[in-house]
Amino acid sequence: EFGIGPADKMVLGVGYADLRKGFDLFLQVWNLVRQRNPDVHFFWAGGIDPGLHEWLGPEIKRAEATGRFHLAGFRSDMQALYSASDVYALTSREDPFPTVALEALSVGVPVVAFEDSGGIPGFLMKESVGRVVPYCDVPEMAQAVENLLRRAPSEAERARMTEIIQTNFAFSDYVRDLLRLA
Repeated sequence: EFGIGPADKMVLGVGYADLRKGFDLFLQVWNLVRQRNPDVHFFWAGGIDPGLHEWLGPEIKRAEATGRFHLAGFRSDMQALYSASDVYALTSREDPFPTVALEALSVGVPVVAFEDSGGIPGFLMKESVGRVVPYCDVPEMAQAVENLLRRAPSEAERARMTEIIQTNFAFSDYVRDLLRLA
């Protein structure tokens, strides 16, 4: 669908593209990573704030013109994008405990996040299932993404990520807890 070759790498971001979700930072990380890694594709799945799209429009068009930056829009087939990803870039400036990071980890995709942006950075450090970089430090995030692209998690590491999510964040447990609260 997007012209990705079998040897190409993929970095994913998901959510409503606005300043809180750090879509502008995602675009900046892509710009740094692509300079040294021309075979990497960056995907953003989700809608985009019209005002932000207006401001970043020329940058987005230039990025898309490379064929390596993709606005995938709202998707119902998110599992396919998560599974195809090599790294999940959580560029949020503030996000309490986003399920998108858990969904990435559930298929063995490591997450990179900014410290002090919510609950995920502490979880990543505690479980050693990704990287945490200084708050809004785009060059550090780009470096962390590149490091994970160079050294992909082993099958055992991916299985461990999946197990952590299945054990601690099973959807059936979540629904049961919601029903009990209701």
